[in-house]
Amino acid sequence: QGLIALLTAVDALSHLHDLGKLKKQLVFAAFDGEAWGYLGSRKFLQELDEGDDSVNGINSSMIEQVLEIGSVGKGISQGDTLFYAHASRNSSISKKILDGLQSGSDSLGSDNVKVKPAASSNPGVPPSSLMSFMRKNTSTSGVVLEDFDSQFSNRFYHSHLDSPGKLTVHRCAHLSHQR
Repeated sequence: QGLIALLTAVDALSHLHDLGKLKKQLVFAAFDGEAWGYLGSRKFLQELDEGDDSVNGINSSMIEQVLEIGSVGKGISQGDTLFYAHASRNSSISKKILDGLQSGSDSLGSDNVKVKPAASSNPGVPPSSLMSFMRKNTSTSGVVLEDFDSQFSNRFYHSHLDSPGKLTVHRCAHLSHQR
């Protein structure tokens, strides 16, 4: 679900002509094994520290902010198009990420997709890859975009019923056209 959203974002950005003028580098990543102690994100950070060829050109000190696309597919498939931004801390960078997400959803000119901050009674971020980055560097800010506000609810998550077979071509097409 998050991977489809990530690929859609990459596709949208690929059509911009001013990417070379950005002051900072954009890095897109998909991590595997996060259900097992954030294996993918921790390995990525380890490879950054070791200067591994797979991450040539970047290092962990270059990562200032992270935007993680969480479980957003379930909400859209059930007709719920309100998403919640869970911020790592009350920082100006996290606020800018949230403002950018809200501005992007407003620019669509419809109520198809809306983003709002997660409830203040739910401080911090839900279990996510962002936590690996924050453990590595406490000054890293970030936002996790999810389809829930204060409580995650998917009784099939990481069970034998949570399978790729549930992700149909129709759902993928529907997700990619939610602009």
